[in-house]
This record gives sequence, C-alpha cells and structure tokens, in this order.
Amino acid sequence: MPILISRTIAIYLTLSLTSLACFAAENKTAVAEAISTQAKTSNREIEQINVTGQRTLMTMRHEIIREEDNLYRLFNDLNEGDKFDIFCKTERSTYSYIAQRSCEPVFLSQLKQQNARVMISETRQAFSEDGINFALLQNGLDMAESAGELREQATGDFDAMNEEILRIAVENPDYLASLQKVAELKTAYQAAQTKRFGKD
Repeated sequence: MPILISRTIAIYLTLSLTSLACFAAENKTAVAEAISTQAKTSNREIEQINVTGQRTLMTMRHEIIREEDNLYRLFNDLNEGDKFDIFCKTERSTYSYIAQRSCEPVFLSQLKQQNARVMISETRQAFSEDGINFALLQNGLDMAESAGELREQATGDFDAMNEEILRIAVENPDYLASLQKVAELKTAYQAAQTKRFGKD
C-alpha cells in the first residue's frame, strides 16, 4: 500500500500542482493538422476526422475537470487547515482570448494578492501633481514577483500540503480512489494527445 500511495501522489502532484497542458494548444494543432491534410482528403473527411478527434479529447478533458473538482472538494473537507483548500477558476490570460483553467491552494492565492497590493502601493507613489516619477514607477513594477518566485516562497506550505495529501490518502479510501482516478485520466489524456498529434 505505501508504494501505491507514493506513486499515486507523485503522479498527481506532477500533473495537478504543476501547469496543466493548455487546451488551446490542442485547438491550434488540430487546425494546423486539418490544413496540412486538406490536399490529401476531401473536406468532408477532414471535418469528420477533426470533429471526432477533438470531441474525444474534449470529452476526456471534461471528465478530468469533473474528477478534479470532486477530488478538491474531498480534500477541502478533509484537510486540517483552510489555507490548504484548493480552488479552481477559468479566466483569460493577458493577450489571449482563450480561457484557461487553473487550480491553486489558498495560501498561494493570498501570497499573490499580498504581492499585488505591495506593487500597487509602491507604484502609486510615482504619481503626483508634479507628474510621474519614472524611477519610483519602475521600482514599484520591480516589486512584482514571478509565479516561480512566489511558489519558492511558499515551499514550506507546499510541503505541508503534500503531507496532508498523503495523510488523507492513507486514512480515506474515497480520497485515495479519487486521487488515483485523476492520475489515470490525465495519463490516458496525455497518451491520446500524443497519439493524435505526435508530441510529448
């Protein structure tokens, strides 16, 4: 049992707590594939292949999201600290019209908000009746920390959260089963994506 749990946790953390594969990439690749094969097959055949392939991946993606939501609900109910609760949101990133889903624990969200408040506070000092002090403005902008830097600051909380994940997986069969299901679905999704588009 310990070996099974360790492997499951490793897979889950790799696939869930790091960046997920962007669904936008699937759409771009599918479009490029349709264009490149257009000279070889009829328009009707291309449409049928693309719609079927994309629908399969989309269905798998939606199933992953449903299982992830269930997994996070279980974890949020069972963990011993509200700061470990994980919430997901779907939003459009800067310069993109494609909405992307991201999930993160409360402690990381709070760290991001705190950093944003400091940056805004420092930046405001650059503006006065006399105009803009570009040195102060740049200083304020430099206060913005990257996602990697914020994650590094939260290393201790991530370690503690991982211990919670392991503890709950050992103590709660339903959570362990959900954890395994998400890992299996993501593995199958990546395999299907690689088989269709020929990329790792």
